[in-house]
Amino acid sequence: MATTWINRGHLYAPHVTPVIADVNFIVAPANTGGLGVTNVNGQAVANVFMNTTATPGKGPNGQLNPNPAAGNILIQMADNYTRLYSMSATFQSPLSGTNLAVNATALTVGAAYVISVLGTSTAADWLALGVPSGVTPAVGVSFIAKVTGSGSGSGQVQVPATAGSNIDHLEIVGTPQLSLGPNPLGPSPNVGGWILLSAQKANALTAPATGTRIYIEMYLNQSSVTVDND
Repeated sequence: MATTWINRGHLYAPHVTPVIADVNFIVAPANTGGLGVTNVNGQAVANVFMNTTATPGKGPNGQLNPNPAAGNILIQMADNYTRLYSMSATFQSPLSGTNLAVNATALTVGAAYVISVLGTSTAADWLALGVPSGVTPAVGVSFIAKVTGSGSGSGQVQVPATAGSNIDHLEIVGTPQLSLGPNPLGPSPNVGGWILLSAQKANALTAPATGTRIYIEMYLNQSSVTVDND
């Protein structure tokens, strides 16, 4: 039975016009698109720019990637805002890059794996390996191994990269309120606000591992009217 949320469809907050915006993307400095990222998802965000080793490219709205130093993340919002109240970030580790066959004894019971190749392994094979009942086996599905191998199919898996994402947190650079609402009468009107972040590891600017997916959620205000002292 589906959970019924008492407050579903509504957000109550002591702010005027609160907005929750989210974005996720994959770190890809060598991608030929020249944005330093790929697979950007988030309707409230116009562009995400990171360091690129290719020729800097232009985002969907024609904005050129300024090619920030490795570890910096420049987000351009699709609209203007007046302030950023809070932000949270989660990192999805890239995979090891080494495929392990599931039809032998290459897996370790209790270890985490991600399907990298479905191959000819059957749904029953994946269920025996540890894919939860009711979950359709697909590339990207993760599971905890119950056995060291199953079946005679050609399916393969990978483990998460040993070093993970290579970062431990993101930090906000500067004061976002000063760049969230560019002058609509300026030389580039209606470009949307900007937020600059730095990826950190042990309190030092650090480039996330290639292939890391970064999820960011931002709690913003889209009104110039305030009823608090933030």
